[in-house]
Amino acid sequence: MRILHVSDLHSADAHFQFVKKVCGYFDLVCLTGDLLDLNSQRPVGDQIERVLAHLGTIPVPLAICSGNHDSEAGLGPRLEHAAWLKEARRKNVWIDGDSFKMGSHAFRCIPWSGTLPEDGANEIWLIHAPPDETPTGISVGGAGWGDFEFGELCRAGRGPRLALSGHVHCPQRWYAKAGRTVSLNPGRPDTASTLNYIGLDLARGVVARSHVSGDTDFLKL
Repeated sequence: MRILHVSDLHSADAHFQFVKKVCGYFDLVCLTGDLLDLNSQRPVGDQIERVLAHLGTIPVPLAICSGNHDSEAGLGPRLEHAAWLKEARRKNVWIDGDSFKMGSHAFRCIPWSGTLPEDGANEIWLIHAPPDETPTGISVGGAGWGDFEFGELCRAGRGPRLALSGHVHCPQRWYAKAGRTVSLNPGRPDTASTLNYIGLDLARGVVARSHVSGDTDFLKL
């Protein structure tokens, strides 16, 4: 099974176009939050409509979790708990709160600020913020943006086997280990028409992260 993992598209049309361009090589696309950009000058309603239109044209199975830019109280009912994501649901599209299986692999989409399961068993989680105190959750400048509760769960040995995240645009490293959990964060370039992305080949147990610079790094699970 082959997975495409990208994050933090922030409503950029070019980033969604890139996902649509490469997704045919994969069995599942995982988008791990911040599909919108609440700091943008573009009206949020317009962003939602544009993003939903892009999501509707991705032709392969799709799993999504919300990020901090997708869910905001006080900006209308569609942004409460990222309610707008429900409009993206169709066959073979999974969103916040959903769990599903593909082959022998179990997946779970964790909402932004949602309650974490007590144990990840052998699951793969889509969760926007990586565990705290890990290179995937700390920026190259040293700021920690990881999730404390998630970090505690991982350090207690109750995290998922794989955590697909984002949130930190320039992490110290794109992979990390916390307890039994392998944390992956592709990072995001702020000025590029393409994205960093991670490709997972679960059958072979190999992960590759492709950077916009053209560099590719590999990890054996």
